[in-house]
Amino acid sequence: MTITKRYLAELKDLKALQITCPNPDCHAAVTIPFAGQRDILPSTCPHCQKSWLGEGTDKQKLHDLFNAIKILQGIGNQLGKFQLEITAPAE
Repeated sequence: MTITKRYLAELKDLKALQITCPNPDCHAAVTIPFAGQRDILPSTCPHCQKSWLGEGTDKQKLHDLFNAIKILQGIGNQLGKFQLEITAPAE
């Protein structure tokens, strides 16, 4: 017999997007809440100015992800129950 434990998060449980600088000498992090208005996401680290995304990556994809989560949260009551499966916390 196999018993599987799953961890699910509802969209309303998502509070913010945290971006951590990929620069090994920096690792500064910015947390951007989903609540409130935000038209522009930072595309570079505010500490070292390194791009959050790799070269050649479409920066619009980060905005699309952020906005899609906000939209789904806004219409969540009109939808079926949407959940994200997340990795289990370390024990």
